[in-house]
Amino acid sequence: MYVFNGDMGRRHIQVSADRTIADSDTGFSVFMDIQTSGGGARNLFDTVDQIADALEAGSAPGTLLDDLDLAMQNVLGTRASAGARLNAVEEQELLNESFILSMEANRSKVQDLDYAEALTRFSQQETALQAAQQVFLRLEGLSLFNLMR
Repeated sequence: MYVFNGDMGRRHIQVSADRTIADSDTGFSVFMDIQTSGGGARNLFDTVDQIADALEAGSAPGTLLDDLDLAMQNVLGTRASAGARLNAVEEQELLNESFILSMEANRSKVQDLDYAEALTRFSQQETALQAAQQVFLRLEGLSLFNLMR
């Protein structure tokens, strides 16, 4: 008879402001709480022990092999879940890196501004605007009657 001495807690890692991902599975859920073909629950280690005892005694393991298969399905399911969580963490890491790169580019635009160049461009644009406004005012007063005089 095997006894689980670990804790039943699961830690979660915060990978973004609004997303957490479990970083592990409990040993109890992986190895100890295995459904049997008879509808009960048994741990993987007792199942393997009972199969070994049956084989040593020269008898057929019977439904114990089905229970072992269910235990392996549980382990594989846990492994798949861990892989999915790892993929989610890697995806979030890429999103975080993209966000950081975008923020650094925006910060660079603000901090690395060449003020002399910006003031020169602003002054040129302001002069062009004033010239366009003066031309508009002169053309606005003209009409066909002004040309006939």
